[in-house]
Amino acid sequence: MDSKSRIGLIQKIKAALKEKTLAEINFLLKETGASFINFGGGYDADTDFDFNKDKYLFEQLAESSSDSILKLNSSLFEEFTAAIQTNWEPNRFHLFLSHSSKDKVYLSSLKNDLQKLGIEGFLAHEDIDPSEEWLKEIETRLDTADATAAIITDNFRESKWTDHEIGYAICRRQLIVPVMFEKNIPYGLMSKFQGLRGKIDDTKYTAKEILEVLLRNHLSKDKMIDALVDSFCASRSFNEAMEKSDILVGVKDWSSDRLRKIESAMQSNDQIYRAWKVPEKIEKILKAYST
Repeated sequence: MDSKSRIGLIQKIKAALKEKTLAEINFLLKETGASFINFGGGYDADTDFDFNKDKYLFEQLAESSSDSILKLNSSLFEEFTAAIQTNWEPNRFHLFLSHSSKDKVYLSSLKNDLQKLGIEGFLAHEDIDPSEEWLKEIETRLDTADATAAIITDNFRESKWTDHEIGYAICRRQLIVPVMFEKNIPYGLMSKFQGLRGKIDDTKYTAKEILEVLLRNHLSKDKMIDALVDSFCASRSFNEAMEKSDILVGVKDWSSDRLRKIESAMQSNDQIYRAWKVPEKIEKILKAYST
């Protein structure tokens, strides 16, 4: 490949990748052999990525071989879309749950409460089919997750997998959400991420705390708001609609598409328009943010 063709392809690929999330970008780079992880690059996954996306992408692509560039160009859309769709539910925030198997009862309940908030949590012991290559599936889930939550209980450090999972996620420059229980705190490279306190006897509380972090962090908030809006629109009970509308009232970033969705749902979903005071809350949002 001559220099002119290489530069043209890099510019084309960079423009396409800029529209994707960090998890999607890193998955594509890794799968096509184009990834170049530079720990001295000056990036902080929790604060700087949005402001350095052009520089980050250029450095990765400039260091890649021409063969990798060609492979990335040919597989950017079709292969990536197929891979994502087979692993995660659409219209959800995708959260990898790094945990000790000794806490699987608690995690199963937490996963269920997260699901009600538009968050799909991945648990290896529940979500991998026995016929699948489980290590490959865990790696794929880490590559394609929107964020990783570290469930730091007394059992967390005893697991032979959790440190590997967190280290892998950090190398992929992914958002890490440390969830601390009792006296346990983040350690090692994970300690640079702000943690939250979970309740060992209340998974609903812990799920809402995780949601609040995802709604605040600039790496996750857009995808999380979209997932929450979609989850609200699909409410299947009055209580579900009321709980989610309370959260939506606190959201400050409303695009025209998000507003259109909640307005349409208020008209078509009887679990929303018949729920106590939910229509009033939605009308308040529409009035405040419609142009």
